[in-house]
Order: sequence, then structure tokens, then C-alpha cells
Amino acid sequence: NGMREALILVDDCSRKLHAYAMKNKTGASVAETLRKHFHLTRSTPEGIHYYCHRVQLQSDQGSEFINRDVQQLCQEIGAVQSFSCPGDLGKWQNGICERKIKDLGRTMRAIMHRSCLPPAAAVYAMYHAVDVMNTLPTSANITMDSCAGLSPNEVEGDNVLDITSFYAFGSHCFVHLDKEHRLASQPNVQAAACVYLCKAHHLGVPGHVVWDYQNRRRLTVPRLSSPEWNFYPLRKLGQ
Repeated sequence: NGMREALILVDDCSRKLHAYAMKNKTGASVAETLRKHFHLTRSTPEGIHYYCHRVQLQSDQGSEFINRDVQQLCQEIGAVQSFSCPGDLGKWQNGICERKIKDLGRTMRAIMHRSCLPPAAAVYAMYHAVDVMNTLPTSANITMDSCAGLSPNEVEGDNVLDITSFYAFGSHCFVHLDKEHRLASQPNVQAAACVYLCKAHHLGVPGHVVWDYQNRRRLTVPRLSSPEWNFYPLRKLGQ
């Protein structure tokens, strides 16, 4: 869908990683994505202002962050912007986020190389890599019981790791087709062979995102009927 850029946010307390795909890096796109992030993660019955007041947004001095749209959003929700110094000193001041972006890029490239999916699937590889990184322990969250540290999800209250909800990116799977997913030309076909992409909570809905490669369409399904998480179809790069 023309998504070529991404906004990466890192919680300085829990080290939780958030990634949002964007079509461009204009101020309007960044402000809209920030509003979406706060609505998903910090919205309460009292409103978005309840948890966003005095939140500090640390970034570099790029034009996508220093503009009227982002400034108006921060004034509206009560957030405070802070910027790093220009040059190499600024990279050091944003070291936590820079390291997360570096690790995210490595994980994405490894996932894409193993799956042999076309470059258009890179956005979903980013979402899948975010889920993996948020599940791994980090030394920033060291406790008395675990020297390896807690994962960002555990710090934010997700104490149970459901490993059965993880599937390999690009692996082969079968899904059940609901009525809204069935094709008019094939009304009796109730299942489809797909390629697994990522969890659907990145799109704002529960379930999983798969690619129906026979009918060339993206599906969002609540569960996988027959997952083959360790099986990769033998296909050439780009197919």
C-alpha cells in the first residue's frame, strides 16, 4: 500500500518497541501516527490526556519532528518535546532508540532472507520482528530473580508467554474462510493455503495476517486451522 517509511518509538522505561509503517515522513504523517500510537497505548476512559500529560518525546532535530503539526499535537495532549544535539553527539543521546533500530533492521533482514518473500512483505517482517524483540529479555530490566532481565512485555504486565501464538514468518499454513472471505466464483471453498505474515494487532484487530498467494489477497483471520510453522515452500525469490 505504498508504505516505505516507518516511525520507531521506544519506551524508555520498559524498552518496549513500537513500529508504525508510513507512506512518507512529512510532519502531518508523523503527527497522525503519534496520535494513533497514543490512542492505542495510552487511551483511558478519562481520555487521551490522562496518560499523555507531561510525556516527553525525545527525538533528533529532523524536519519530520520539528514542524507545526507535531507541535500542535503535543500542545493538544500535553506532551513535551525534547531534541538531541546535532551531529554525532545527538546519536549518542538517542543511543537507546538508535540501538533498537539497528537490532530491528538486523532481525528484519534475517527474517526476509529466510522466508524468500518479495520486498513488498518487508512491512510485515518489521511487525513480526517487533513482536519477537518485545518478547526477549533485556538487561535494562534486571531483577533479583533474573539476571538476564525481564522482557518489555513482562514489564508492562504480560507475565504469560504464549509461545503457541507465534508462527514463523513466511511459513506455509491453512486458514478457514468465513463468509466475508469467500470468493463469489468459489462459494463452496472454505479453506485457503496461505503464507504467514504477522500478528494482526499491528493493524488494530485481533488474530493473524496471512497472504493468500493463490488469489493474491491479504486476509486477517482469528486463528490458523493447520499451521506448519517450520515448513517453507520451495519458491524462487520474488514469487
